[in-house]
Amino acid sequence: MSLHIKDIKKGDVISITGGGGKTSLMFFLAEKLAETGRVAVTTTTKIYIPDEKSYEKMYVQGEVTEGLNKNIFVIGDKRKGDKLSGLTYDSLEVLKGKYDYILVEADGARERMLKGWNETEPCIPPFADMTIGVVNIKSLGKSVVEKDIHRLSKFCEVTGEKTGTVVDRKVLENYINTGDFFRESQGRNIVYLNGIETVDELKTGIEMGKTIENLYLGSIWNGWIERYKSVDAVVMASGYSKRFGGEKLFEEVGGMPLIEYLLKKLKNIPFNKVIVVGRDERSRALAERYGYEYAENKKAHLGQSESVKAGAKRSTGEGVMFFPGDQMMLTEKSILTLIEEYQKRDEIVRPEAGGIPSSPVIFPKRYIEDLLKIEGDSGGREVIKGAEKVFKIRFEDIHEFIDIDTRQDLEEVVEVMKLKPSL
Repeated sequence: MSLHIKDIKKGDVISITGGGGKTSLMFFLAEKLAETGRVAVTTTTKIYIPDEKSYEKMYVQGEVTEGLNKNIFVIGDKRKGDKLSGLTYDSLEVLKGKYDYILVEADGARERMLKGWNETEPCIPPFADMTIGVVNIKSLGKSVVEKDIHRLSKFCEVTGEKTGTVVDRKVLENYINTGDFFRESQGRNIVYLNGIETVDELKTGIEMGKTIENLYLGSIWNGWIERYKSVDAVVMASGYSKRFGGEKLFEEVGGMPLIEYLLKKLKNIPFNKVIVVGRDERSRALAERYGYEYAENKKAHLGQSESVKAGAKRSTGEGVMFFPGDQMMLTEKSILTLIEEYQKRDEIVRPEAGGIPSSPVIFPKRYIEDLLKIEGDSGGREVIKGAEKVFKIRFEDIHEFIDIDTRQDLEEVVEVMKLKPSL
């Protein structure tokens, strides 16, 4: 979980606004930050009284309640029923010298995922160093109606959405871009898209990351929060296929060139861009048909490294994912699984099928200079060997990752495709 390591510093006051996981996020961050210092957890509105397992001590109107956790201190002004009411800004500022971190729930949504804001919300202290606006991806499919949205009339007024509209990605993006998550905020602002627990939700999150600034993706339930990082795809299609005995990538399979199976699947993945590295007009024509960038490899005879370098030079993403052009059976789910691991780690990520390292491999941008120095047929293997960390993601189905080197390999793949048409 990199948010507290890279973006939260000792002494910071963090406000949390929005809906769909604010309190869960606050205590999740408190757990992580408590490893390095004393954490005050409080509110400028109201929060439910937390379980004693969540804190070391809770202070309310001079009353001290002992808890079971360490280094987390809940502070409220008053206790009313099952809720704590919040502190004034002046009271909060007094805490700054007493705790290493202060986490403030600065908004209310009445347990709904989306909301409209009135003129007094959110209640962000002017000295807050960061404000995190929380949006839950599971609001997709909800409706613009009272039971799903707090302050419905305000929501419709600001977003321009109509009552009864189903919340899709465009509505959610509009909500993020027009909402008052950060009204009066004078510090750093980020949006946290919570609830990403399936590859389809990840795909939507990545699509949103292409248009929303300072977006973080993750799931409190699964324990991760990471800044969205753009990823390019490089399809290496300039080899000579000597073992195959001909132009492998343009061998007709089921009425289309072998390479087109991969190109079609990449169209469904929200990459920053797709780069096809080729050496003839057929490669260029296919790249243009799919709207991909084309990179001509004039040094293909020098080995696979030249294809890697040609793609790396064109890459503008924060990560780059290298695909051999002959991986016909790769599924969208497996590609997104690898991208998810990269989003979580920002390290080299590669698949391992049947105990054998395979492709596609994702390299963070910081490895581009190393990739541009490789020679011969080693591809990126030498860079992987020299890397401090490489994360291998294990897959059960080895067929997806078959490397088609010979005609016999292709025959095997075709037979598998008959048995598993979903691939």
